[in-house]
Amino acid sequence: GAPSGVHLHYAGTHTDRIQSTDPFDEATVDPTVEIDGSPTILDQEISGLFVLRKTATETILEGSDLTVDLMVGPQRVLLAENGTGTFVLIDGDLAGTASLTITDGPVLPNIDISGSTIELALNTTSGAVASVTGEPLDLPAGPSYRLSGNAVVQLGIPDVSLVADFLFEPRDTDMNPGNGNEEIFLSAENLEFEFDDGLAAVLQVSNGSGAFVINDQGIAGTATGDVALAVPGIGLTGLFTIELNDTGVLQSVDLGGMPVVLAAGPFLRVKADDAELDVLGVTMTGDFAFEQRETDSGGEKVVTLAANDVSLPLGTLTSDLITFENGSGLFLLTSAGVAGEASGDVSVGVPEVGLSGTLDLAINTTEAAVMETIDLGGGPQLLDVQ
Repeated sequence: GAPSGVHLHYAGTHTDRIQSTDPFDEATVDPTVEIDGSPTILDQEISGLFVLRKTATETILEGSDLTVDLMVGPQRVLLAENGTGTFVLIDGDLAGTASLTITDGPVLPNIDISGSTIELALNTTSGAVASVTGEPLDLPAGPSYRLSGNAVVQLGIPDVSLVADFLFEPRDTDMNPGNGNEEIFLSAENLEFEFDDGLAAVLQVSNGSGAFVINDQGIAGTATGDVALAVPGIGLTGLFTIELNDTGVLQSVDLGGMPVVLAAGPFLRVKADDAELDVLGVTMTGDFAFEQRETDSGGEKVVTLAANDVSLPLGTLTSDLITFENGSGLFLLTSAGVAGEASGDVSVGVPEVGLSGTLDLAINTTEAAVMETIDLGGGPQLLDVQ
């Protein structure tokens, strides 16, 4: 017969074969079952050619020409083909690994996934599995179904490629296995991406790690990482968070036991509170949010910097003659420099001089006047800096 169990079902044809040099000598009998079909494991289908063998200690399922169609509900997230793998049957359950090649990405808006080799590790048993056919494995207690490998998640808005070591794990969020998995939990290590201006990188993220969720609307989640600016005369320091929501609706996602609410997108945002932006030797402190966008006025690709709670000491090396604080503003960054405006409270730090008010601060380190209209989600904003 063919394999089946609580977490394992299959559809297809199978052929029973018995090979022996002496059919009357039990020691030489090698029974096998060849299965050309599509086992369904934890609501995910694997198709291919399988050979079921009985050894002295294990029942082995060897797979070739394997195809994995990772699904979220009725929608494809990832297609991997041309795989081979080895699994062990344990009391009607299955555990083992396979290696496949990514051949297609999601049937979802605004997102694509590409890469080369991806590894499947599954375990439908309730215990850890240490080996298959004598080869060591490190499969934790299940049931679990995971695909892992280095891949590229390509976003449409913004046009940014996320490169990382990803782990994909389907999750049934409504506890109803009859309607499939509602989302794919996606963890990321060694995350890298960049914002650019169409000519060169402007902001670079490296050494990132985080968690995301893919559902039938798209991808959303958060990460942390190292951030650097590739803009002449500009430096940036702080602790940075990456927020992603490429769907058009608010997303409330469970990232490994940590609920996160993300505003409606699409956006990919790099944020830092109490960060420091050094512009030609002058340090501006504030809460900064960077995004890659296109201008409304000409469709040019730029990196926007929305700044809040900005403070800027202006004075000598020994005293701050003028203090700029509680500021907010908008800046555009390109590979040529930064240009923008901020408005805030100003006070004079001179004894017996009580002077305060508001001050508009303009910065332009490029070699040209900047006049652009940009929409950060709250309506068009005109930036006019000479």
